[in-house]
Amino acid sequence: MYETGKQLLDRIIEEHNAKLLADWEEAKKKNPKAKKPTLIVASEIAENEIPFEIPKSWYWCRLGDLVPFGQCVNAEPTEIEDNAWILDLEDIEKDSRRILQFKTKKEVESKSTKHIFKKGYVLYSKLCPYLNKCVIAPKDGYCTSEILPLDFGNLVNNKYAQTFLMSPYFVDYTNSLSFGVKMPRLGTEDEKKAMVPLPPLEEQEEIVKIVEELLLLCETLVE
Repeated sequence: MYETGKQLLDRIIEEHNAKLLADWEEAKKKNPKAKKPTLIVASEIAENEIPFEIPKSWYWCRLGDLVPFGQCVNAEPTEIEDNAWILDLEDIEKDSRRILQFKTKKEVESKSTKHIFKKGYVLYSKLCPYLNKCVIAPKDGYCTSEILPLDFGNLVNNKYAQTFLMSPYFVDYTNSLSFGVKMPRLGTEDEKKAMVPLPPLEEQEEIVKIVEELLLLCETLVE
């Protein structure tokens, strides 16, 4: 018997809260008046919000319940080594999950603040969401502030998260709420409210396996 999506969500939130409290305890060592964090509580979802039917073992939740969406750690140019990987929007191919090129700070002469990411993070472009630019980091690096590094941890398969973020369902959602004419983007709060179907972890892995097989087949047919 698999752990259900609801049980998995409870564990995810429990881990997030444990980290928040651990970080708070560390902060109190430097500042005894450090403010206690607000613990995460699973979002309430009304019946009329559910977009489609899912298996009974799955569970509807919100994106903000699964990952600290929009909470990024930044680095100033002076803090980044010359040989560090810098990822810009133009380095990601639309719709394909591919990174087109790898550049170092020295090569791009970057002078702007960057988001820090680690290997395995899902890197999602919040700018022009219809371009559907989303990749998984193959190594540590830094990215433009228009890309959000998302750490889904060990309880959500990062490739399942990527598949969801690139799905027609989510792209339609982002396009319907994006603002701005020339460079449309979706606000952080709207992103956090997005409804996510959460399968048990074992089923996430099966879904990823099938998706990868289908993508490989598509590439073969194109060639």
